[in-house]
Amino acid sequence: YDPTPDGLACGHCDSCILRRNGFEKAGIPDPTRYA
Repeated sequence: YDPTPDGLACGHCDSCILRRNGFEKAGIPDPTRYA
């Protein structure tokens, strides 16, 4: 996980990909803001 200086998630690292996929599979909106 490597957030931008503004606190946004990169959206490309393994952590971001796993998080996005987890929320998608659970059918829950992802509250994370991505760069």
